Amino acid sequence: MGRAPYIGIGLTVWLTGCGLLLDARGDADGGVPEIDAADTVPDAFGVEDASLDTSIDASLDGGLDAGLDAGWVPGPYERLTELDVSAPAEATNPADTRGGLAPAGVMTITATFTNISDRTFVDLYFEVVTLTGWNLLLNADGAPGGVGSRLTPPISVLGADGLFTPGETISQTFEIGLQSTTPFVFEIDVLARPLP
Repeated sequence: MGRAPYIGIGLTVWLTGCGLLLDARGDADGGVPEIDAADTVPDAFGVEDASLDTSIDASLDGGLDAGLDAGWVPGPYERLTELDVSAPAEATNPADTRGGLAPAGVMTITATFTNISDRTFVDLYFEVVTLTGWNLLLNADGAPGGVGSRLTPPISVLGADGLFTPGETISQTFEIGLQSTTPFVFEIDVLARPLP
């Protein structure tokens, strides 16, 4: 899948199959920008909390709880690469400073992600890989943060079953607290645990 640029507020928003990249790099015809070895993302993530909330009332072949009772054990977290990512919608509100956390305003980015693999996943979350310019992901889990911050979508985003199934599409909004109006890079990975 090629990248499609969306221009807004002096930034180019690039979409990749495994992440969202806001970047001032790239060529005018929407080509893929060159990426240095320093920009690469490691394939292994040391995720310590590999627990699954089995209280989810799911209904996939008898429900997630029934599947766990039958011996389903989700695998370790992995970076999802078989995703179709929409061109994001972006808006900036310079008046919203979030109590000083965003002196130059808040940029809201909404993108949709479609599972184009043949596998089902649980415990999906987004992890910030790059966020330059001292900007913050305001709606990160727990508190605003930068690189390493996580954003877990509400279970309702994944439907009543809490699963990210083949062909399923979810929408996620990212709220970036801007520290200045200079161009910056925002890149995320999507991680989840596969079901057998």
